[in-house]
Amino acid sequence: MAYRLMPEKRWFSRYVLPFMASNMYVLAEGEDALVIDPQPSEEACAALQRTAAGRILVLLTHEHFDHTSGVNFFRRHIPSVRVLAHAETAHHIETARNNRPLALLKMVAEENRAEIMEAYRSYPMESISVDAHLADGQEFLWHGHVIDVVEVPGHSPGSLLFSFDDGMVFTGDYLIPRTAVILRYPGGSEEAYERITLPKLKAIPNGRLILPGHGAPYRFDGRAMDWNQRR
Repeated sequence: MAYRLMPEKRWFSRYVLPFMASNMYVLAEGEDALVIDPQPSEEACAALQRTAAGRILVLLTHEHFDHTSGVNFFRRHIPSVRVLAHAETAHHIETARNNRPLALLKMVAEENRAEIMEAYRSYPMESISVDAHLADGQEFLWHGHVIDVVEVPGHSPGSLLFSFDDGMVFTGDYLIPRTAVILRYPGGSEEAYERITLPKLKAIPNGRLILPGHGAPYRFDGRAMDWNQRR
């Protein structure tokens, strides 16, 4: 399902991955497209093909499957796909066994078993390559838009924020509406979250549009946040 965002200026589309409810964000500019956290989506692919987009720049907020599962999908459908991510993310996803959708198996219940297992089997276990690494403090341009990179370990070693034109922030699995930040996964670190990431999250200016990895985008208000929520 695609959702249209940002009616005032630029149009991002948000696509939601079935079952895992993770977000992919897509912005097309002529023959180019920017994709944050790709997922396999025939709908998104068809939309890009209608705009004649032949080049995609992919940004990965972190290394977890539901935020990387569409990289090779787009590489099979779009002529040119360039992927940028943190070095830790790149190292993790280059190993095929790390890209299994194991979280789907935790959702299996008697009434949805066949549907979940079909979805699980639809994801090939394969290596994902990254073309270049991103690090804290980097800034680059894409079609005149300024993108700033911020390292935010804690949820995972390779977690990044992407600030877009000083108006919006792609936060991956941080600042998800009404959801405690998850620090218990392999590679997670409460110490890194407290020391490095939490101060950066609190420093986001009020009013910025937050585009989280799950849930609907919203305007940030640090005064309304429960900064003690974590699991």
